[in-house]
This record gives sequence, structure tokens and C-alpha cells, in this order.
Amino acid sequence: MRSNIRLAVVLLVIVALITGCSSSNTITGPINLGDNTAYVLTTDFSTGGLSVIDVATRQVAPNVSSVHSDATLRVYGGLIYVINRFGQDNIQVIDPLKGYTTRRQFSTGNGSNPQDIAFVSPTKAYVSRYGSTDLLVVDPSTGAGRGTISLAGFADSDGLPEMSRMALVGRLLFVACQRLTNFAAVNPSVVVVIDTRTDKVVDQELINPGIQGITLTGRNPFTDFVYDPVAQELLIGCAGTYGVADGGIERIDAVTPRSLGYAITEAALGGDVLDVVWNGATHSYAIVSDASFNNMLVSWNPTAGAAIGTVYAPGGFNLPDCEINALGELYLFSRPAWRALFRLFLARPVLVEA
Repeated sequence: MRSNIRLAVVLLVIVALITGCSSSNTITGPINLGDNTAYVLTTDFSTGGLSVIDVATRQVAPNVSSVHSDATLRVYGGLIYVINRFGQDNIQVIDPLKGYTTRRQFSTGNGSNPQDIAFVSPTKAYVSRYGSTDLLVVDPSTGAGRGTISLAGFADSDGLPEMSRMALVGRLLFVACQRLTNFAAVNPSVVVVIDTRTDKVVDQELINPGIQGITLTGRNPFTDFVYDPVAQELLIGCAGTYGVADGGIERIDAVTPRSLGYAITEAALGGDVLDVVWNGATHSYAIVSDASFNNMLVSWNPTAGAAIGTVYAPGGFNLPDCEINALGELYLFSRPAWRALFRLFLARPVLVEA
């Protein structure tokens, strides 16, 4: 890429992502801006930027807006919602139709370290907060608070549940809680289920006292949720302890919420799960990191629970993210020391440089 695009990239988001969900059965994801735009968040670990790619022409508009150095994003209602995480604690709303200007910016609470935002409607959304026991409910059209939902009952010994990624399927909100202690995966992780009509946590184990979540087979749910619309299942990568093949990609029944165990283990994939891309029940993708922290893009068969093969293995910790666009192209971001590259995997690899 051009020199004015920062070389270390933390997130690649394809707006034309196909989830296979209807408007009433959606997961939190970058949709609704059409089929021809991709957004990239970049960072040099002190500053951050938003860049835009025209998927059809491969043209890049670098650094159209400034964001925090630790950020992720979601797209809803034609607007880009940047979650500015540790050290900033706010949601930044960027308008693509007005020159990528920031339309509004609202706090999620000092020290809250927001991780994700999930939208129920133009006036109701949820924000998961890593540094809080309370899930925040907001009006995204104004930034005004609409209350909180306590997840304190799911905290581990450090007093926090470490809530991270979320998915909305119908009326149910799924909130992944890592439950780490000093950033170590020493506790069982859970997915908390919330009824968005009542803003109440739905008990998943009625035979036991108290309110229970879905206890995962794996620990440290790390990736975004992805959705299998045919089986009506959510999948999430559980990294466990980094450098140890103790996790996998977990399946969750989204209709009668419960864990279905691993779709595939880290041992079968060849390393820690860093990203998951759903491409179908017999051929999907994941980014994994081996015991020496070399990243690889691998393909795998969710039905068989088996790896298919290694697609790309450049060596080093160089593959932070990948997504599939509406054209059936797999976008992979690579960050070698001297330039940043987009790679598209179709019938054969096609290199796109900006």
C-alpha cells in the first residue's frame, strides 16, 4: 500500500459480507451498505485510521477518518460505528455520505473498555464492556443511555465477566464472556443469553439455582461470532491458552440455546484460533497461530470437523483478519514489515496492492 497507510493492521471488515440472515434473524455484522465497499481499520499502535476499498475496482481511499489505535467497527443503518476501546471508552459514529466525518461520539463510561455493539433498532443497541460488570443499553441515534443489564453473576475471581463479542439472532442477544483471570484462561467461559424484548438474562439451566449462561467447551472465546443459517447455529473461536492446542471452534444452537461442542479442535486446525469465516458447511476458513506464533490461513470442513488444508502461510504473526465479500472473494490482510497487502483467494490467489 502507499506509505501513508499504516503498516500494522488490526482489523479488516468487508461491508458486503453475506451472513445468510434476514432482517429479523441477524447477527451483529458489517452489512447494509451495499456490495461494493470494504472498510479497513489500521494502526501503528499510537494512532489509528479508517480506509475504504471499492471491491469492484480495487481502488483504495486511505485514511479517510481518524480513529483510536485500539478499535473495531460495525455498520448499521448506513453509518459506521467505531468501537474505540482501551483508553478511549467511546463509540464514534462516522457518516460515509458526508465525507466520512464523525457525526457523533458518545462515552461508554470511564475505564469501561467497550468491545462490541449490537443493534436491535435505530434507537436501541447494546454495548459489551470488558472493564465493567454491566452491559450497556444505548440509543445509538443520540448516544443517550437507556440503562444497563448486570452480568455480575458471571464474573470470575477478578470481579469481571470480561464480556467481549456479541451476536443477535432474532430476539436473543448472545454475549461471549471470557472469564479470564489476569488474562489467563483458567475459568470456564460462558455465553450469556439476553431477551431483547425484556432486557432480562435468560436462564439456560433451569434445574440449577440462579441464572445460568451457556457454559462453553472451550475457554477464552476470542473471535467474532459467525452464523450458519441452515443449521441455525452460531460459531465462535475459543483460543484457550495461547501457544497450547487446547481450544477450537465451538458450535452453539441459536434456537434452543446450548453448546453443541467443538465443530473442530485447535489440534485439527493446527493452532490457536484467531479468526473464523463462514463459507458453508463443507468449506470454511480460519486464521490460526501455531506454537511458534506463525499465522496461517486454513480451510476446514465444519460437517466433518476436519481440516482441508493450508491456504496461505507467510510465517510470523502477520495475518490479523479475513472476511468473505458478496462476490465470493476471501479477503486476507497481510502485514509484512515493509508494506501491507490485501490478498483475495478465488480459484487462484490474486494480489491487490494499494
